[in-house]
Amino acid sequence: MCLVSTSPLAPSDGKEVASASSYFPSSFGRPPRNPADKLSSGYKACELLLYIYGLGPGVFYGVLPDKYYRHFCKLVFGIRTVYQRSVSITSLEKADFALREYIIQFEELYYQRKIDRLQFVRQCLHSLIHLANETLRCGPLSGCAQWCMENAVGSFGREVRSHSNTFANIANRGVLRAQINAIKARIPDLEPEPTLPRGSFPFGDGYALLRATDSTRRPVMDPEADAIHASGILDDSNQPTGPVSVLRWARLLLPNGQVSRCAWKEKSGGEKNVRCSRNVKVPLIR
Repeated sequence: MCLVSTSPLAPSDGKEVASASSYFPSSFGRPPRNPADKLSSGYKACELLLYIYGLGPGVFYGVLPDKYYRHFCKLVFGIRTVYQRSVSITSLEKADFALREYIIQFEELYYQRKIDRLQFVRQCLHSLIHLANETLRCGPLSGCAQWCMENAVGSFGREVRSHSNTFANIANRGVLRAQINAIKARIPDLEPEPTLPRGSFPFGDGYALLRATDSTRRPVMDPEADAIHASGILDDSNQPTGPVSVLRWARLLLPNGQVSRCAWKEKSGGEKNVRCSRNVKVPLIR
């Protein structure tokens, strides 16, 4: 992740950043807190990632002068592209062009290629040149970034049982983990299939409805009924003649392991700062 120290990391009072927390699903990790209060006190790298590259274009709009804002948006575009888990070569070419433009304009805007201002040129700025090429060579960089290493270190640290000889214990746990992973790779049947919670309703392709659920079917409004008919999920041989009635379920298990919630349950709990999990992309193939 590349951050530019000259960007205003805490515009106004930062409340708009904290108020966006509920719109980040839980799969995004920890949402960014108020940067005016927490930026120099335990602000996590994941928070900065979401703040700068997620909220940045909206937060800094009207705050940065136009030439600096356009310059910043080129960085955001490039990083968002290379950070994807799946990216096309065409998209990589566009990201590489945007990042190279960003570096050249950084030299012109911030240190004007003067030797006495070289302290503004950090190593992370130069690394932007290599992101697109390294993605072609190694694949999506999000799979081999420092996040994976930090997660592994934290996992081994939680398994430490001998604090008198900590590093030797961590090394032994690492060897044991590698041996277990090798056995599971050779014999996949050793890994038990995950079980669904009680009361769930699986309906194929990795999808499953999870409780809570309505006790009775309820009629839907006309626009919702039109959407249900247009989706093709109703059996052609059993099309209802009257109003469409549905049985509402609170959550949906997705094939990637994430869980989405419906607006019915997400809004009815009355909880503050509920992480939004209603935005799901479902391709319908007919």
